[in-house]
Amino acid sequence: MSKQTGEIKTDSQRVFYLLLSLAIFLVDQLIKYLLSLFFLPGEGFPIINKIFHITLVFNKGIAFGLFPNLPLSILVIGIAVFMFFLFIQNGFNKLRKLAFSLIGAGALSNFFDRIKWGYVVDYLDFRIWPVFNLADSSITIGIALLFWGLIKKNSKIKI
Repeated sequence: MSKQTGEIKTDSQRVFYLLLSLAIFLVDQLIKYLLSLFFLPGEGFPIINKIFHITLVFNKGIAFGLFPNLPLSILVIGIAVFMFFLFIQNGFNKLRKLAFSLIGAGALSNFFDRIKWGYVVDYLDFRIWPVFNLADSSITIGIALLFWGLIKKNSKIKI
């Protein structure tokens, strides 16, 4: 009987992480769509003047516009690896499941942009950093959680 409960809990956790990934994907895509309707590249509006703006940018590279001529096959392999980890979460702790869900959602959203448009739509502009998007933030937070989990696991000090 307790085994059944464990299976239900595992299934409900899997559904939670998949829904989280789907929500991040959909919100990011909705923002990109709306901004593309109302602004041209380089246009936007300030949220906090001279500090934080929403600016529409088309990014043909990867993170922060680096490597603009990277072959699509490299990106496909990266997405496939993260999606694989997202779906084989058995044995992963909650932190790792969350991290891979965030990374998978962000990678999938940016990959969707590349397939649809040939570039990634970025919009979060802090003026001292290259423009990025929610998907990039999701990937960055997911990677930070993975590193934190590794540090916590390998540390003798309880965090």
